[in-house]
Amino acid sequence: MPWSVRETWLGLLLMVGVIGGMVVLSAMLPEEGLWRPFLLVLLEPMLLLPVAIVLGRRRISWKHLGFRRFSGDGMAIGCGLMTLVYPLVILHNFILVGLGIETQGDSLTSLYDELGAPAAFLAAGILLAPIVEEIFFRGFLFPGLRQRFGWVKAMLISSAIFASFHLQLVAFIPTFLLGCVLAFVWQRTDSIWPGVILHFTINAAALCAAAAMIQFGWV
Repeated sequence: MPWSVRETWLGLLLMVGVIGGMVVLSAMLPEEGLWRPFLLVLLEPMLLLPVAIVLGRRRISWKHLGFRRFSGDGMAIGCGLMTLVYPLVILHNFILVGLGIETQGDSLTSLYDELGAPAAFLAAGILLAPIVEEIFFRGFLFPGLRQRFGWVKAMLISSAIFASFHLQLVAFIPTFLLGCVLAFVWQRTDSIWPGVILHFTINAAALCAAAAMIQFGWV
């Protein structure tokens, strides 16, 4: 890759700084009004700032992040892996319910219900997140780490960071598994687009289900 492992860690450090700054800003602002939804929408594109800094200082083209055509085989592999992963996710949720622990779905419905502008929540989760997060975690972080650790370890490390980024302990295992699938698809296709499509589909299904449950009073 045209950026080094050191620059990859630098981008990750900058990403942590961006998130930390947004958390501090959110704590300083009043809870009333549209501040929280606005910050939620703003957070996703802000993740592109570390990538822009690292690539800009070396004048590296963004095409190296994986903006390439892809074959249908790669997309089919991704869909097949998701059918294997989702039974594990369902089993994980059943275990949490049995232990009386809030699931990721419960967290989504609670957050959706609390926000004063749920449309912003849906826009950030369905439209922005799949593109921005695939650019950072699969297009930038995964291939950057792959230079040092090989693709398997890079997949595991980047997926663990991806899961931690969502700041939900109950969602760590499902999100980690999703990150592994998306990184593997990137490895097979050398393209960011299959991951974006899969990510979009998963987020849309989850968030629309949460919206429907709130709308019809099922929770």
